[in-house]
Amino acid sequence: MEKIDENFINYFNMLKIKKRDLYFFDIITPKEVIVSEWLSFILNPSINGVGNKPIEKLLEALDIIKELDEFDFISTNTEVTTDNNQRMDIVIKYDGLWIVIENKIESHESGFQTVAYYNYIESIRDNNEVIYIYLKPNYNNSIPRESNFKVLTYSKLLKKLKEISEFDYYEKDKYKYLKEFLVSGDRFMKNEELDFNESILFYMNNKEKMHEIEQEYKSQNRRLHDKIRYDILNELNERRGHYLTDDDKGTSPRNYMQFYKDNWNNTNHMGAHFELLFHTDELLSDKIKCDVVLHLENRITENEMHEFEKRGITRNRSLAFDNNKNMPIKNSFELDFSSNKVYKESIYRILYELNILMDEYEGLVNSIMSNKYM
Repeated sequence: MEKIDENFINYFNMLKIKKRDLYFFDIITPKEVIVSEWLSFILNPSINGVGNKPIEKLLEALDIIKELDEFDFISTNTEVTTDNNQRMDIVIKYDGLWIVIENKIESHESGFQTVAYYNYIESIRDNNEVIYIYLKPNYNNSIPRESNFKVLTYSKLLKKLKEISEFDYYEKDKYKYLKEFLVSGDRFMKNEELDFNESILFYMNNKEKMHEIEQEYKSQNRRLHDKIRYDILNELNERRGHYLTDDDKGTSPRNYMQFYKDNWNNTNHMGAHFELLFHTDELLSDKIKCDVVLHLENRITENEMHEFEKRGITRNRSLAFDNNKNMPIKNSFELDFSSNKVYKESIYRILYELNILMDEYEGLVNSIMSNKYM
């Protein structure tokens, strides 16, 4: 890769990267059932902590003005069954006013759902006024087959719900549910404007160079993994006799390395072995957390496991556990691979921690796996 010019480095160092918070729908897929349940809570005046205001804002988004305090609230329910076992997403009932909401996220109307819902509600509504709502994101271009359903986009709904503040809540702790819904809703409904901040613009203008840097990092990180593996292996063979290591030829290196004797039945990494377990696969960095452990995995026979247990060693999942010490067979520490100098120090640290475990347990593992029980 060609030398990076000084202006690029200086400007890059000046950038301030905006911290990105995680919200509910960054973690959970926004399925219709989940969104409907959440929305039904916000629209339920008996439990939402703010009363009728969210439903009034819902209706205002359709240019319908209602003073809901004039009505007696009855219920808010989801998945309400009709006479032919179809399910309406949300049904809100006041004495004198019903609101039926069909919620469409990434789907269109199936068959004649809205027609069936309308006919069912009309047959049982008595003297109640009914408002039918077809709620959908902006990107969903579907339309209800029943014309009495009023189309409402989440964009308009969220805009109106944002008019409700924490000061409107008589149960202040419940405002967080509305606030989280508004932020998460903007994201999964794609209502947010794109944030072309300084760092994004810098990346766009230097995309090829950034890509070169990333590829160079991946290449050097791969080389570092291989170097650590074989430097450790060579040192072990010099000090402790013939050891083997697991093969790692994938394009993305694993976050673990295994070391074992030839007779330890370690086929497909599933026998007995000592293992370096890094907390990341990006080792070309500083402050890398690492565990050195003894693993006893599934290829170990019942007889072999029985011999370990006789000597106070059991298996907690795959991690060997020393019952006499009441602790896992494990050493944890921190490493730094950010330069050649500290690389050597980190290798010495790995070998130091690895030898502590091997001094205590290598002979035991070797005797049991060789069927030469002590």
